Amino acid sequence: MTNERYCWLLPLEPGMTVLDIGCSQRNFVRLMLTNQTYRSAHQSGRTAIPLRYIGLGQSHESLKLAERQIHTFTEELSDTFMTAVPIAQLLATSWMHTD
Repeated sequence: MTNERYCWLLPLEPGMTVLDIGCSQRNFVRLMLTNQTYRSAHQSGRTAIPLRYIGLGQSHESLKLAERQIHTFTEELSDTFMTAVPIAQLLATSWMHTD
């Protein structure tokens, strides 16, 4: 299933907007950050335009959890990849609470 999700992510073009409904429930953002980090590490001469990521959740706690997950994933990827563009600049996040 992870491989199938990863295939859905190709290609993620700079500046695209991704809406993640139920953002704290799965590893979708991990796949997306890994994809963007890998592309950034292997591109030359292109300025990275961040993806616009909108996390949609039913509670403020789930949105806080999702935000912490992104921070953790970013740290893990920073330790693994040495990229010209800081990983934190690959994803512009915003959060939406919905009932």
